[in-house]
Amino acid sequence: MENFSIFTVAPGKNDPPLPPYVRVYLYHSPDHYEDKEGRIVLSIKLMNEMEIDVAIDGLIQELEKNRKKAKKDLQEEKERLQNQIVARRRN
Repeated sequence: MENFSIFTVAPGKNDPPLPPYVRVYLYHSPDHYEDKEGRIVLSIKLMNEMEIDVAIDGLIQELEKNRKKAKKDLQEEKERLQNQIVARRRN
């Protein structure tokens, strides 16, 4: 189950050349729920050190995967925008 996702925002072909950016989102799925204080729960009840380690290590691995994706997506959008700017100057 994925807990996080990356959302990339970049200008379209005819939009002003604003810098692209990415956001990290937390999925709100049936597996996640809010407690009565409004906190989003990301794990089952963790009853011992091993369960804590497994749960936290999984979240860290997922965030690392999303870090790589966010950097890659942002770089691709920056390059795409730069190519558009160069093409506009040529025309």
